[in-house]
Formats: sequence, C-alpha cells, structure tokens
Amino acid sequence: MFPPLQSLQRGQAHTFVNSNEQVADSETRSIITNHPLDHQIYYNWYYPYISMMDEYKRCVHEINAQPSACSAYSTSMTGTGCHYHKLVTTTQHGPTMRVGSALKADAKRGSTLSVREILTLRQTSKRYYFLSRFRSVWYAAFCTEVLARHLPPPGPSCSLRTLNSADLEHRTLLALSLEKRWSRSTPNVIASSRQRETVDQILLIPGGTQILTVHGNKVIYWLISGQTGATYKLQKVEEWLSPSDDACIVVKDTEGQGIIAIGCRDHKLCDYSLVPGTIAGISRHLLFLDTTSEQDGGGLELLDWHAQTEGTALLPCIPDLFGPFLGFVHFSDHILVSWETCISVFPVPEIPAQGRMVVAHTKVFIFSEPISSPVAFTTCVPRGWIGIDAPAYPPSQEMPSLTIVARPKSKLGRIAMSMLIPLSNDDGAKHSSNFPYQLLRLPPFVPNVPGDTDRNIGGQECTQICMGSSGRGLCVSGREVRLCEPSLLYIPPREMQFGPAFEPGKAIYEIEPGGDSVGGDRVDFDEGMGRLVVAKGSGGFDVVELL
Repeated sequence: MFPPLQSLQRGQAHTFVNSNEQVADSETRSIITNHPLDHQIYYNWYYPYISMMDEYKRCVHEINAQPSACSAYSTSMTGTGCHYHKLVTTTQHGPTMRVGSALKADAKRGSTLSVREILTLRQTSKRYYFLSRFRSVWYAAFCTEVLARHLPPPGPSCSLRTLNSADLEHRTLLALSLEKRWSRSTPNVIASSRQRETVDQILLIPGGTQILTVHGNKVIYWLISGQTGATYKLQKVEEWLSPSDDACIVVKDTEGQGIIAIGCRDHKLCDYSLVPGTIAGISRHLLFLDTTSEQDGGGLELLDWHAQTEGTALLPCIPDLFGPFLGFVHFSDHILVSWETCISVFPVPEIPAQGRMVVAHTKVFIFSEPISSPVAFTTCVPRGWIGIDAPAYPPSQEMPSLTIVARPKSKLGRIAMSMLIPLSNDDGAKHSSNFPYQLLRLPPFVPNVPGDTDRNIGGQECTQICMGSSGRGLCVSGREVRLCEPSLLYIPPREMQFGPAFEPGKAIYEIEPGGDSVGGDRVDFDEGMGRLVVAKGSGGFDVVELL
C-alpha cells in the first residue's frame, strides 16, 4: 500500500521503493533528504491512470507561464474512482517534479516511458540518473519495447524475476540496436580459441554464451564470459569423448530450448534406443532418426526422449518420389519434413510405449525444382521469451507463413526460396483441409555482386544456411558470410507476406582459409545476441559480435 496523505518537512526522508528495490533505498533517501525546498511538500500517491510525462509537460508549461508562483502546484485527476495528487513546486531553482514516482508508476501500470525518454532524463541530473536505474523501469521497458513488439530477446532465457536492472537495460538496448542495424552491422571478433584443433562442427547454444565444438569423436563445451565494454574470455569448461572412435554429431532443439543431443554420424543415437539410423534432430520431446538408408527403414523414426519408452512412430518416405531426407520443422501443429523433391506434412504423433506406428501424410507439396542440402526454415516470427513468468502478448500474425530456404540441386551458386502461405477465405472454403496452406515459389537469391567475378569467387556454391525464427539469418558462399533479415515481400497477384531478404552487398565476414574447405556446420549464430561463431580453416574458431 502507498502511504496516506501526509507532509514532509525539509530534512525528512521517506522510502518510495518496495521490498524488491532495497538497493536503491539509500539513493532515494539521499535524493529526498537533500531536496532544495524551503516549504512543505504534500503528496498523495495512488495508482495513476494518466501518462505522467504528458501531465508533467503540461504542468511545467503552466508553471513557466507564471514564474512568480512559489507555492506548491497540485493537480487532481479522477479515473474510475481513483485519485492522484502530483507535486510540482517552484523555487528559485526552477520547477521540480517527482520523476521517480512517474517512472515507477508507469512501470506498475504497464504504460512506460520510452527508452529514449528514460535515457534523456538520465542525462539531466544526478537525481534522475539514479531514478532511471530502478529495476521496475527497465522491466517495463523490456516488456513493452522488446517482448510486446516480438523482437528476438537477447541472452539466455530464464525467469524474469532473476534479471536485475542492469541486465534488463542491456538486453533492451541490444534488442533495439540490432533491430535497426542488423543488415548494416559491423563484425567484431570478441574472442578466439587458442587451440588449433580442426573443428568439424560448431554450435552456439541459444542465449549466445555457450558453445559446443566437435573434433572427431570429441565434443568440447565452451563458455563466453565478460561484460559489454570489457574484455570477453573464452573458457573451456568440459569435454566428452565418445566410447567409440566414430565421429560425433551434435544437434540442438529446433524450438530454441537450449537442449542438445549427441550421437554418432553412422550409428544409433543412444543406448536406450534399439532403432538403427543417423541422428537427424531433436524438437520438443521428440528425437528424430533418419532411417532412409536402412534396409528396414523408410523415413524418419521418432522417439519420445522424455518418456524414454521403446515405442516409435515412423514418418514414411517414398524413395522413388521423395528423394533423400534434408530437414524438418514444427509448424502450425504439424511436422513438416523436407525431401529433395517435396515437403511432407504429418500430424504430431503420440508415441506408443511399445512397438511402431506409421503416421499417415496430411498433405504433400512438390517443389518447382529439386533442392539439396543445406536447407533452413523460418516463420519470421520470433519465439519470444521462454519462462513461466513471461508476460503473454497477442501474436504478431494469426497465421504466419513458412519460408523454406535451400540450395537448388542443379544451381549450386544460388539460394532457392519457397513459401507456405495461408489459403485465402475463398480457397479455404473450396478446399477444406487440416493444413490450409499453399506452396509458392519465391525469386532465388544469387550472392554475386560487382567485384566478386574479379576475385574469382562469384558463383561459388552455398555450403551453409542458418535461419532464426524471426527471419534473421546468414548464408555461407565459398568463404563469405552474408546476412539476411525479415522483409515484407510482395507475392503476386495481391499477397504481402514477411520473408527473409538476403543482403546482396559486401559480405560481413570472410572465413580464414586453410585446411579442408569450409563445409556445413562450420558457422552458427544467435539472432537475439547478434553473435556468430565461425570455425577457421587453420583450426580453432572465432566469436564474432555484430555492432
């Protein structure tokens, strides 16, 4: 509860902070105690229903119009039965206002000052500087400027209650900076591994602070430590050796949960699984095994790694029609599997405790031309904050589209793009379906720019494509890394959809030559932190930050 109507004499102190902001208590006491007023201050602070900044500007304007006034200026507003009395006083020092009350009140009711206003107020005086450091101010700014606007949230996901004011401020400013400058970012190497061991595969765990590198049958876990503006350190935390000499492969959860699975490239995934096949991926509670090369296989075998039961579900493949397996994604409550010639749509199955069930196709979409690896998917809709205390906001799109980005099988120097878009109301009424989408072909991206031909790198094949859920991503052509970002695309005759647009200009990073040619899984990125990890040709890797 807020304090009742009372008076404060000069030299008195009263605490405005709650139990979660005891760090700022001494600062607040100092601010109020040393306030340069020679008369009493009366206030009554109830839950406000108006914009404090707008009212502040109006009051200051009225005070400036009557500079001779030296008594307390008070306003009273009524909103749904609640009253709010605000103090604005004038002395020889000029108009003064309880900006701390404004900032905190805005944060409590969900209508905040903009980040620009907070930073501007911070520069006006020491008093406002301390008040702008309140956790409630940056919690509200983070929710309204980042989460409510569906920007990729920077940093590892955790409970919002565990983030302090400095962390919330850093994440808010970083998210807004990357939104404006993603495609125009300048790369900066913030850390490098000193080991010159060849890296076969590198993964950046969601959150941008943890790295996994694969070296043959060995997996090493790294941690990036340090603060913004200071020197970053790369710490080797742990390493794991496969019981056999078989090369390892690491996959991470496609839903961005920070969960990984480690297996062998040519053998079964784990001990409790009796299913042969190569690890294909992990998503939510499901493990995916590629069994298309097995004699008794025929598609993707799904296991429930949460339950760790022996039952499986098979997403079947027709080899003569579909071709090799390339990738999969969860989309619109279905599992979409990309093959060389098409995309198969399956319902998400309930994995049986025993035996095997075969899942029937919901729909099959044929590509206009065969594609090959690498392949990536994006909805151009960030996944948002993961946590039990995450505030809920309406989705940015009721029925998002899905863009499939891949390398054409016959044109290795290009990037082919197709998009699944929702059927219109008329088409949906004519063709009732559990998956009301249609597949459209988008113009391909050709990463050839003036100057590439002179350096003999034009037309080199695409070796890797990484896409985030927000539409931010990258592609590797030859040794060059280029970015992409979400953009509004026109699809004739009248469709407008968000899809990835690749940057045709200068590459942001050129991979160091040496050793084997750079292949797939040598680059990874985090769309929220704006970080890349790149395996170097001569061994080791770089951690690159986009500024």
